[in-house]
Amino acid sequence: MFKRQRPLMSLKEMSEKQEISGKHLVSLNGSHNSKSPANKMVLDIFYQIFTLAVFGAALPGTTALIISHVCQSWRKTALEIPILWGFLDVGSEQLSTLFLKRSKNAPIIMSWSDSHSLFKPPVSRYFGIYYSARAQYFASCVCLLPRLNTLYLHITFALFEKIRSLFENSKQLQLKILDMGVYHSHETNLSDPNTIRLETPLTNTDCLHELRLRNLFLPWAIQSHQKLIRLSIREPRFLPNPAYLLTFLSHCPALVELEIILWDRPWDTTRQAVLNMPTALDFYHLVSLKLAAEGIESYECVREVSSRIRVHQRLTSFKMRYTDVPLTQAMYQPTNIFALAPTGIVSHFEEEDFLSIFLDLGTNCFVINAGRAGSELETPRIGKSTPFTTIPSSFPFLLVGVGRLDLPFDHFAVIDLICKMPEVRYLRLISSAWELLTSRKIDLSSMLPHLGTLELYDSVRFPQYRDCTDVLITLRGSGIRLRTLILKNVQFDSSVLLGVAFTTGIKTLELPHCPVVPNDFRALRESGIQVVAADNTPCFDISHLAIDSNSNNSLLSPLCL
Repeated sequence: MFKRQRPLMSLKEMSEKQEISGKHLVSLNGSHNSKSPANKMVLDIFYQIFTLAVFGAALPGTTALIISHVCQSWRKTALEIPILWGFLDVGSEQLSTLFLKRSKNAPIIMSWSDSHSLFKPPVSRYFGIYYSARAQYFASCVCLLPRLNTLYLHITFALFEKIRSLFENSKQLQLKILDMGVYHSHETNLSDPNTIRLETPLTNTDCLHELRLRNLFLPWAIQSHQKLIRLSIREPRFLPNPAYLLTFLSHCPALVELEIILWDRPWDTTRQAVLNMPTALDFYHLVSLKLAAEGIESYECVREVSSRIRVHQRLTSFKMRYTDVPLTQAMYQPTNIFALAPTGIVSHFEEEDFLSIFLDLGTNCFVINAGRAGSELETPRIGKSTPFTTIPSSFPFLLVGVGRLDLPFDHFAVIDLICKMPEVRYLRLISSAWELLTSRKIDLSSMLPHLGTLELYDSVRFPQYRDCTDVLITLRGSGIRLRTLILKNVQFDSSVLLGVAFTTGIKTLELPHCPVVPNDFRALRESGIQVVAADNTPCFDISHLAIDSNSNNSLLSPLCL
């Protein structure tokens, strides 16, 4: 079972090696060697090594770093760094007491995740606080609150009810980071917003820098959060009143990152409308913005907020996604955000299975996608009354797609959109949107004079391929000039494709997931057109391949695809 191998060095060689360098070795069996070079390292270097190891292990999705049987010097050094012991595991009362003693006056980072919850905790298990129904033990940790710096709290509603008073009655709590999520069991009454009401959990919020809420209301009453730089509100149990949400954001002038993700939920009817709702939200430091809504009601809330946001510097990260929202409503967006959106980045637009209209104005792309195949929901019609004038004309990327062949598709509305976007350089047509070309209702050469890349894509998954020969015939006689033609998940007549390649002057032909025969493209190879496979690697390139037209070896090998 085991194969005996020759040792790397003999015993004699090992003894000689130890005699030469033994005084420089660090023993790991607990003995202390004061002459070790490692022991001569300054405390700051040890501090950096241990801190990076500990904080790196505390990140989500990583395992904790456990070092045992180390030399006494390393152990002594670690004990002299109080911040290393600020992560508490209060699952064991004895261990938590030991950690508190070693942490001295260092800030405390606590994580509490209910063991009965199906959700993953935000930090690793080693530093997380796992216990089941130990609210009494958590109450005994109130003495930590003056030094509590960061709190990750993801528990069930039943446990949340037991510790609610600890937050509401704590005046000395000075958190800098709070990540809170409350999840609901079957016995929770979700029809009453008061079930998870938490009006004033923190009396002192002057030190708060980061706030992440999941499945919760905005827990604070309207007050100033001058130092808050990161705010995330994800899937609250009840939709917040837009006026209340706007007023809350107006008291966070230093925000650098803002994330609002709403689902269609019952409205929070207990909130009273704010009379002095701000007309504009000026964020001078905001560089990251993410807005998402699923459903019409949640979209109304997000739109009310986004229409009043004004940023004053270029955004480094910008994502906006609406699903299950009629296009006639989703088209209205503020132009100030788009003007400062980052360029050169294309958001994910590979998903064609949204419930109705998918609009992604994340960066440089404009997406119209009308429906999920087999959806029982009524898919809204792309109407002529769509206010396309609110869309900036400088978008270089345009995607038009319909997920089902039998969906209503208003060509005139899309044509009106194309006419208002003359700077488009990349046009992607999906499924029924091909009719824009086959019906000859648009002239790409005049409407899109800067168009360089055209992509035809069928959303039906292979091995079923849709024939795009009719579209290629239309392109062949349109007189348009292209640099790149992309055909994805389709089939076609090879002779027609060759004619399109020569008449449009394309330099690159991409054929991902297409049933092609290499011999059909011998003429393309001889003319120097580069064909790219599904993995974005060239199938063949005339500049790197010696060609002999009289040789049988000049045919492309199927292995190149």
